[in-house]
Amino acid sequence: EAWTDFVRDTVPPEKLLEFDVRQGWVPLCKFLGDSVPEGKFPHINDRVVVDVIVKVFIAVTWVWPLIVALPILAAYFLVRRCLLKGTEKDKIN
Repeated sequence: EAWTDFVRDTVPPEKLLEFDVRQGWVPLCKFLGDSVPEGKFPHINDRVVVDVIVKVFIAVTWVWPLIVALPILAAYFLVRRCLLKGTEKDKIN
């Protein structure tokens, strides 16, 4: 709130646009002195999209360690097992 007040007090009104994306193209284009596009204003940050993005990030966060760690662990245990078998054969001979 303090920063918003500072900006309002500092920036000249003709150079300041307080914009909410729900207002659509008209205030933005009027401020920029440009024509209003024919298409709808993009609303990509709607709740469904954000929820999907968060779920994908959570899935990736939990899945990538498994993809990386499982082959490394499997290789480690296979090498360890092979080395242990080799030392057991040496003990028998």
